[in-house]
Amino acid sequence: MLRRDYERAIGRFGQVITQKAARIDAALYHKAYALYRLGRSSDATAALSTLKKDHAKNAYLKDAGILEAAVRQSSGQAERPEQAEEDELKMLALNALQHSDPERALPLIEGVLTGANSLQLKQRAIFVLAQSSQPRARQILMDIAKGGANPDLQKYAIRYVATGGKRGATSAELREIYDTTQDVEIKRAVLQAWGQSGNMNALMEVAKGTGVIDLRQSAVGQMNDASAAQDLWTIYQKEQNRDLKMSILSRLGSLGAADRLSEVARSERDAALRRRALRSLGSMRADKSGAILADLYSREEDMENKKTIVSSLMSQNNGEALVAIARKETNMTLKRDIVSKLSTMSRNKAAMDYMLEIIK
Repeated sequence: MLRRDYERAIGRFGQVITQKAARIDAALYHKAYALYRLGRSSDATAALSTLKKDHAKNAYLKDAGILEAAVRQSSGQAERPEQAEEDELKMLALNALQHSDPERALPLIEGVLTGANSLQLKQRAIFVLAQSSQPRARQILMDIAKGGANPDLQKYAIRYVATGGKRGATSAELREIYDTTQDVEIKRAVLQAWGQSGNMNALMEVAKGTGVIDLRQSAVGQMNDASAAQDLWTIYQKEQNRDLKMSILSRLGSLGAADRLSEVARSERDAALRRRALRSLGSMRADKSGAILADLYSREEDMENKKTIVSSLMSQNNGEALVAIARKETNMTLKRDIVSKLSTMSRNKAAMDYMLEIIK
């Protein structure tokens, strides 16, 4: 990382601290590290003091202690010009050593992870660990994933242990991480890991549970297997929280569940939920949901939902359906909206033919 990058980082972390945004503890630690790399020892020490004083119980205290020792050791030393290139050189060396002498590489990697090094270098060390077939490498990686490092590294490690195949974390180990942490971001990292590894069962357990709605929504958002549509539909029918139901409808659209979305659009009493279902139908190809949307237009009574259907058909370039609707529409406000959208579809033959028909 170049000097100007550290200076920009200090400014960004300073804004987070000033605005008292989320994860001030992380911002204070990373600001202190950037100050340390720029040789601003007294400023780095001040940031670390604030971290220890105002955030006495946070996950960065161990790393802060290591960094504080490094700051004291470097006090009075001028910034070395080659510092900016050290991380890149160490990354290359770690990679090479892992391939040529993996046993010798492991203690060096541990040293990188426990020392006062940049987040980027530590992340690279985790990546190298994830490529190793040695049991000790897996143990180190799992220790970090279970909370043996600061949250930034923990989230990074979780990503790799979830996709490590036989060397990765078991479903039970990931579930243990999810259940034992109180950090919402770590829980979200586990959900993303389950999504990447295709563990739909674990995601479904969270989605249908009684936990924090935000996390249940995240679980729904990670479900990318078409086979999950039926389970999501079951949750939708029993769920009372509107935000979660909205998330389910969006995911059903991504999974191509046109039949379930059509059912919501036809029978759901909540107009906003019907609207979300209509938008999800509009995100599909015209041959998948065009006829459904056209049929729903004649059944829908809510004006905004009618406009949503028109917009959805337009996004599908479904000029034929829009023309058919326009010919039957008697409400001039709605008809003007439809014709306005048709007029922009210059490459759609049905739309342009209808424009000529209107002129005649």
